[in-house]
Amino acid sequence: MKLLQFNISELFTKQRFFGALVLMLFAIHTTQGQAIFSNPITGTNPNTANPYTAGQTVSPNITVSGIGRGSGITGTNTNNRYNATGWNSGTLSNTKYFEFTLTPSSGYLIKFASFEYTAQASGSGPTSFSFRSSLDGYATNIGAANATGTTISLAAAAYQNITAPITFRLYAWGASAAGGTFSINDFTFNGIITTACTQPTVTSFLPTSAPINTLIKINGSGFMNGSGTSAVLFNGVPATSFTIISNTLIEAVVPVGSTTGAVSITTNNCTGTSPVFTVLRSTCTMLYSDIFISELYDADRGDGGIIELYNGTGATVNLSQYAVLRYGTAGDPVPSYTINLSGNLASGSLYLIRIGNDAPICTFTQNIAYSTGFNADDGFELVKNGNVIDAVNAPDNTGYTMIRRNDVVAPNSVYVPGEWNSSSTESCDDIGIHNYMVSNTTSITTQPIVRTLCEGQSATFSVAMNNPTGVTYQWKLLNSAGAWVNVTNSAPYSGATTAVLTINNVPIGFNGNQYYCFVTTSSCQEHSYAATVKVVPKPTTMGIYYN
Repeated sequence: MKLLQFNISELFTKQRFFGALVLMLFAIHTTQGQAIFSNPITGTNPNTANPYTAGQTVSPNITVSGIGRGSGITGTNTNNRYNATGWNSGTLSNTKYFEFTLTPSSGYLIKFASFEYTAQASGSGPTSFSFRSSLDGYATNIGAANATGTTISLAAAAYQNITAPITFRLYAWGASAAGGTFSINDFTFNGIITTACTQPTVTSFLPTSAPINTLIKINGSGFMNGSGTSAVLFNGVPATSFTIISNTLIEAVVPVGSTTGAVSITTNNCTGTSPVFTVLRSTCTMLYSDIFISELYDADRGDGGIIELYNGTGATVNLSQYAVLRYGTAGDPVPSYTINLSGNLASGSLYLIRIGNDAPICTFTQNIAYSTGFNADDGFELVKNGNVIDAVNAPDNTGYTMIRRNDVVAPNSVYVPGEWNSSSTESCDDIGIHNYMVSNTTSITTQPIVRTLCEGQSATFSVAMNNPTGVTYQWKLLNSAGAWVNVTNSAPYSGATTAVLTINNVPIGFNGNQYYCFVTTSSCQEHSYAATVKVVPKPTTMGIYYN
């Protein structure tokens, strides 16, 4: 950029200079991406071209317009900058702007990071500025543009995965005279251009709700055999197993540890998410000993992040005795900063801490903000009166989401990775919506398992409870319509309302049937794991005849 200068005499040694330079270049690379469209704007009277394209640098797989101007302003001769007059409207005018259009080539998309520019205005030039885009018809400001130039973040979700032409405009107004000038001296759009992919889609499930270990049918499109479809996740937890039946049907087993939420499917490194699938789990009222960290979110670009805390104690908690400590690297002896909490947190409520100065990508209501961001490998501790009560360590990458499983005991002063569902891609979906008052703890100590037998034999499925007193049982069958129906004590079934279900003289038509036990206790409604009966047909016998 033209205004980026170094005064080497201000640096104490050459070593410090090069160290500072390396750190600066690293920061630019990691927070802003690479330049995909730029122009230093040099030469004699660039304003004579509209748009001006000479000297621009453009990454492969996109086309650009150059820098142009609206019909309400007039180019004026000045070397080495794109200059114009006519900015003397009292408010923003729809015809007075500089503009830039970027178009990804077919099969490619743009993930923007930022827009940088340097500029200057004459003494009678414009005093108000606004940077906007065609995505919303130039209705809202992006960042805070000014007369001398700045870096404007384009890391928001709206400016990611752009597959169609997008135009950005820099509006200016408020000049005290018609001859007042404003110019762009140079500019750079930073981001990434990558191959576009077609997301697989999910249209329905059969059944729409199921306990763990159920084999379900996922209907949709964009599924591929072989290495094409590489992952099926239930709310972030990989399926126990899955089979691609066709490009419109997947059969997958609901995994242990999964919870109600979207099912995501990845085909050719492109991930699509489904409507909500309900995992039938235990609904037991469980109170926690103290507040704890329930989610950690880090934006891939910039310094934005969110720390989410949850109170499931059954009582309102005064937060003045709590603080969150952040360590630059997990395991460091001293935290890099401390966030002191304040206010009262009602039971069943969340406390959201916004981290960093960048505009948040996610929509949420913050309880407190802290300006310094965090990133990969950080350590976090929740302390009460100076004592650590909960801990979590960030993964070795930026742009992640970590959600506390609601079938674990919390808080925990020692970080245990297995207590968290972690994703290397940041997601806003669960921020501020967790409900840990319904836990997934269970008093079922023995789960039913798959039974494989020959046609005509008997099969049993059983559950065991840690305290069977006052327990009622009801076995369920998944019928061909995808509904869970009660098993009744009629042939070939017995024990339909006991801990042991027996299927007598199992017919071949029962092959693939799935069952689970719905258990009711004084404080819980519990769903056992599902189990399948696999029936092998009787061998065929042939008569032997003798002459």
